[in-house]
Amino acid sequence: TGHSHITRHFSGRREAAFAPVESVEPPESQAALRQLSMERIMAYGVHYADAVELRGRVATGEIWQDVAAELSETCLAPPEANVSPASDASLANRLFRASALLRMSQMMMVEDTPERAKIFATAGQLYGQAAALIGDRRRLDIVTGSGIVTGWFFAARAPVVGRVVIIGGIEGWAMDFDHLAVPLAARGVETLLL
Repeated sequence: TGHSHITRHFSGRREAAFAPVESVEPPESQAALRQLSMERIMAYGVHYADAVELRGRVATGEIWQDVAAELSETCLAPPEANVSPASDASLANRLFRASALLRMSQMMMVEDTPERAKIFATAGQLYGQAAALIGDRRRLDIVTGSGIVTGWFFAARAPVVGRVVIIGGIEGWAMDFDHLAVPLAARGVETLLL
């Protein structure tokens, strides 16, 4: 057929991703694995294979932030990129995945530092690039007395039957809950994620 076959090798093991975390070192990695179950990681937009890899590698002693950031970089430069040109859909998928992994990388940072702000800003830029490729959402900045609130607006894909505002994420990260907006928009519900 003329198609090349590329296999991506994962080092994180599924059994490690789901194993008890009591013996994991360092303590911060143990805390991350306790707080961020597979379900929670995936709810924040991380794909299953990436979540298994993240948890599996952290369970064997790697640092949460480092693994998540490395996986994000892998999404941006996959081996397949050298085999055939990417479609807009496949490129958007990689950008969304990279953004979710970057957002996941800063989950264990407990203070707002310039490093954390930079990570989150980069994640937002990647998400915006993916959104532009897909075309089903647009960034919306709302000026308030306390500063700008950034959200994502999903136009209805069918005749409008309603409107909804979703305030998502423990810290209000609108990007993390786009999986709620996509099916609503498909059913005619205009959705604003804040």
